[in-house]
Amino acid sequence: MVYTPEDFAEMGKWASRKPHWPVEGSKGEPLIIVQLGVVWVGQLA
Repeated sequence: MVYTPEDFAEMGKWASRKPHWPVEGSKGEPLIIVQLGVVWVGQLA
């Protein structure tokens, strides 16, 4: 999910424990991506 830094700060410890990283939006605005889950794409051997 993509959040503004303000929204991310309001989410508290729940969001800060998830993998997250800062990015820049298409208009240059600061955003934070939070990984909520993992999707497996591939085959089991």
